[in-house]
Amino acid sequence: MENRFALGLELLHHVENQLLRADNKAQYTLVVDALLLVGVALTTSPSGSPAHVMLMMLAAAALLASIFFCLAVVMPKLNPPAAVNLFYFSSILTLSEEDFVARFRALQAPDVEAMLLSELYVLSAITQGKFLKIRRSHLALYVGLGLWAIAYLLR
Repeated sequence: MENRFALGLELLHHVENQLLRADNKAQYTLVVDALLLVGVALTTSPSGSPAHVMLMMLAAAALLASIFFCLAVVMPKLNPPAAVNLFYFSSILTLSEEDFVARFRALQAPDVEAMLLSELYVLSAITQGKFLKIRRSHLALYVGLGLWAIAYLLR
């Protein structure tokens, strides 16, 4: 039992680190997006050819899409477990302080293990969603960068 509990805690820490990794990737990508968007704005010439202007507008739109996905990463939709789980912060806050303390003190090892595994499952789902949005953000970033390069060559 102790080995399973220790493994569960180790997995929980691993998933929490993956959540931080996704947030960090989103923040770095957001900075790159913003810098590239400034570059697109500074190199767009309204007097350029229609193809150049159109490609620059599309590049800017792709970079804005990348920014949107980055912001969606750092503002995830939380899916709280159906039952009260003392490992999940929003579940704790549905209880009064006295009720939380009483429930915590009454916990048995199987209850702790079940709550830990439930929290691990919920955090895994949140992490998966974050990495999917990071992937979409990076795809939009690459499209924007490619369009900007093509437009710059056509100027």
